[in-house]
Amino acid sequence: MPFEDDSFDGAVFFNSLHHVPEAAMHRALQEATRIVEPAGPIVIFEPLAEGSFFSALRPVEDETHVRTSTQEHIRRALKRGTFEQLSRVDYLRREHFADLDQFLARIVAVDPARAKVVAQRRPEVEVAFRRYARAADGRMTLEQPMRAHVLTARA
Repeated sequence: MPFEDDSFDGAVFFNSLHHVPEAAMHRALQEATRIVEPAGPIVIFEPLAEGSFFSALRPVEDETHVRTSTQEHIRRALKRGTFEQLSRVDYLRREHFADLDQFLARIVAVDPARAKVVAQRRPEVEVAFRRYARAADGRMTLEQPMRAHVLTARA
């Protein structure tokens, strides 16, 4: 990144590390340690490869491998002593949708390349959405287990 060493008080990866190519994940984490001041927090929020949202998304894009690999890269960085983990919190993100079309608009907004797959697999996606979404209060709810790591670089 085009920043001086120790340029920032902290860094945040928000639902993004799993989009970094696997071969570059270690480098992305290292780069965060370079640009963050000593003892500054590096916070990583990542979706896990489970939950109803994940299951409804799978017909469009199966992120099982990348989501699992991301947690493994973090685990290895901790084991190597690259980071100290200040805290780890698992939590549940709930998203509500009026219908299938709103869900599809949401997942395509995140990655427009999904539009073609959504068009090709709409019946399959609809089956998954109806199977995994829970109806309540006139809307459909999907749940995505998340994990937040608060790390600091070890000197």
